[in-house]
Amino acid sequence: MTYAPVKDQARYKSYQEYLDDESLSPDANYRLLSAGDLIEVASEDDINLRIALRLLLQLAQIDDGILADRIRNGNKELEVRPVGDKWVNRIPDLMVVQPEHLELARKAIYWTWCRPYLSLRW
Repeated sequence: MTYAPVKDQARYKSYQEYLDDESLSPDANYRLLSAGDLIEVASEDDINLRIALRLLLQLAQIDDGILADRIRNGNKELEVRPVGDKWVNRIPDLMVVQPEHLELARKAIYWTWCRPYLSLRW
């Protein structure tokens, strides 16, 4: 995966400060590092998007669509504990969220909250 530091960007003091920053492009794909630095990563490969779409369609058919309202495809972040690469956030290719996430999670699901039913990243 290729990435580049975001220039002229102050370090973030918290994950919430990063989420609240309205100057970031909604079309870009960012990762927040544990030191507060922000990097921009390349967009998903087409094959990943097609795999996620096929799986989404299969999940939406389970039990007459009982999970359909809870499926998210790459539009919700997960806050994670920084390990290895020190990234603080991930954007799963596909997620099945808990019912309470529908009300609470505007942009992200925090690591202190209950976990999604399913979170896939490839």
